[in-house]
Amino acid sequence: KQWYQRRVAITAGRYDVVRRCAEALGYKTTTENDESFIIWSDHTINAERCAELKPYQRINHFPGMGEIARKDCLARNLQKMQKTQSDEYDFFPKTWTLPAD
Repeated sequence: KQWYQRRVAITAGRYDVVRRCAEALGYKTTTENDESFIIWSDHTINAERCAELKPYQRINHFPGMGEIARKDCLARNLQKMQKTQSDEYDFFPKTWTLPAD
């Protein structure tokens, strides 16, 4: 295997379990994004950063992920889709979103 396939870049990682798991699987961990096979970040990733990825690199976030990862955003998006395509979007229960403060 190529050398980069055994490296995980952990940037701004709050959870030590990510580093421990990577090392237990034989990966070398680093804080540099350079040539690592896996890039792990606890923050959102912008589109420019994704465009810079090399073909072999994998990342744990993608732009716009918050729109499906947060329950309130997911509910809002599903309700929008249900209004325009009700036959296709009948698979989720009735959902309420509380007003923001």
